[in-house]
Amino acid sequence: MRRWGWLLYCFCAKQGAGEQGSRGDCLPLPLCPPLPSYFFLAGLTLSLLTFLSIGNGALAVALGLWMGWRWWDNKNSGWQIVGQMAAAVLGGLSLWLVYWLGWGVPPWAIVQEGLNQHYALVTSQRRYEWWLVWNGVDLFLFGGWVWVLAIGRKQATGTESGRLFTAALVMFLLLNLSGSARGEVGRLWLMGMPLLVVSAVGGLAGRVARPMAILTAVHLALALAIGWGWPLVAPVLVEAQRPSMPLFTPTPPLAMPLADGLLLQGYELQQSETQLQLTLAWQAEGLISRPYTVLNHLINAAGELVAQADGWAGQGQWPPTCWEAGEAVTDAFVVDVTAVPSGRYRLYTGLYDARDGSRPRDPVFLEEVVIGEP
Repeated sequence: MRRWGWLLYCFCAKQGAGEQGSRGDCLPLPLCPPLPSYFFLAGLTLSLLTFLSIGNGALAVALGLWMGWRWWDNKNSGWQIVGQMAAAVLGGLSLWLVYWLGWGVPPWAIVQEGLNQHYALVTSQRRYEWWLVWNGVDLFLFGGWVWVLAIGRKQATGTESGRLFTAALVMFLLLNLSGSARGEVGRLWLMGMPLLVVSAVGGLAGRVARPMAILTAVHLALALAIGWGWPLVAPVLVEAQRPSMPLFTPTPPLAMPLADGLLLQGYELQQSETQLQLTLAWQAEGLISRPYTVLNHLINAAGELVAQADGWAGQGQWPPTCWEAGEAVTDAFVVDVTAVPSGRYRLYTGLYDARDGSRPRDPVFLEEVVIGEP
């Protein structure tokens, strides 16, 4: 990534040392002449990044805008700019062309498959409106301070760093509004960090001494603060171990589907004065995508819930996502009816997703239960 930032600096280098020193809006690194080879190397780096992750292709938006400005400002040397742009495009396509010619896989097939998988993930599990806001929060936390330090007179649109700033901002906005970068902190904001640093150093040049050292120190302090002082999200690890299960053969088998690939094969109910001891027999027809929670509800004549026993299968140790295709699972639940008034009730069993409370199927009626003297 550091090499990518250095090659990007070569993009913003001036035609001569005098012009660069007078304006002071590029990195204070050794001058790299705007030869086509540098543009080819920058494109080659982008080609490698996109080959490893399609999402890095968004950097082409920012670079395309920047190069468009560069061509507009240097119309008198238009052919030189065209040559540089062609070298960058050739470098950007190089790895993709080599893979196509060597292995017969066209680039668009890889891109289509990658985008299909990515959109299936972000659209099914991540809300657009939620991440529309929080992507901006992530950007500010991970890189926004760099921009804040750089904004000022030197960040005017007419400067190289100002244009790079604008191009990067357009890229981030388009990605955010497209909905394709929901929660993609590592791919979205971190890959654009060299753009932020280059534009920020350009904005600080001439105003403070050692702008790169200042930005490095500030960003390191920010990273430490985020890592140590604000751990709002922590991983939750559940160690799933298949518990011992009683042997149980339901008679007769029910084979009631309660979710895709999950059948309730049967049950056994034993009743005492204070408890309903319910044993359920499950069968997995295939892999289960969600860790459904089992519900066992006792409902009165008015349709009100009077007692329940909910939880994961296997005494909370063996959720359906751990089941293998064809696996039979026996589970036991105890419904406490100590506080339930005497009367007739209906016992239902079903499944729901604890994430949002949704039920893949309606609960099934098992049998009528009489509590006390009806």
